[in-house]
Amino acid sequence: MMITKELHLKIKLLKNFDYEDLSKVLSSLHVIEKQYKKNKIILNEGQTIRDIGIILTGSVQVYNCDFFGNKSILTELEEGDTFGEVYALSDKIPIPLVVLATENTTVLYINVNELFDSNTNPLKQEFIKYLLKEFTSKNLLLSKKIEHLSKRSIREKLYSYLSSEAIKNKNSIFKIPFNRQELADYLSIDRSACSNELSKMKQECILDFHKNEFILFKEI
Repeated sequence: MMITKELHLKIKLLKNFDYEDLSKVLSSLHVIEKQYKKNKIILNEGQTIRDIGIILTGSVQVYNCDFFGNKSILTELEEGDTFGEVYALSDKIPIPLVVLATENTTVLYINVNELFDSNTNPLKQEFIKYLLKEFTSKNLLLSKKIEHLSKRSIREKLYSYLSSEAIKNKNSIFKIPFNRQELADYLSIDRSACSNELSKMKQECILDFHKNEFILFKEI
C-alpha cells in the first residue's frame, strides 16, 4: 500500500524523515509488505527473524505462554508501531513470544541485513538512530509494566495501570486496548478477581467504566 503523509507521521521510525526522502529510505532497504487476517499468528514462539515489522494498518497483540498454556499479554501495538526489533538484531535467537493480528492488519518488513550492510548511507544511519530511540521508548514501556506488576494488591495493580493510561491520554476519560480477560492477562491476575475488584472500585466511586472505557474519579 502507498504510505500517505498522514500514515508517515504515525510511523515512529519514519516520521522524522522528510516525506520526500521517505521513498529513498524505503528503496535503500529491502522492504516487503504482508497482509494478515484477524486472529492470524504473525510470529510464533521459537521462530528466528531478521526483519523489523512496521504496522501500516490494523493492530497486533504480543504475548507469551507458560508451560501450562497460561497467557501473559506483553503489549498491544497499533498503526505506526513496530515489533521484532530486538530479535531481528539478535542473530538467530528464537523469539519467546507470539505476535497475533487482532484485526485485519498490514505489516511492512525491513530486513536488518540490508540496514547494516551499507550503513555509510546517511539515510540508513538516520534510520539506525531512530531505531535506537525506539528501543529506548520500548524499554521505558517495559519498565512501566514492571511497575504495575510490582504492586502488591490487585487493586493497586489495576489503579497503577489505569492511572498510567489516563496520564497517557491526558484525560480522566479514556479507553484501554484490552477486554477483561486481556486486562487480567496483562496484569497477571485472575479474570474473576479482576472483574470483582473493578466492581468494588466502581461502588466506592473510585472509577466508572463501560466495557473498555474508563473514568477515574479519585485516588485509592
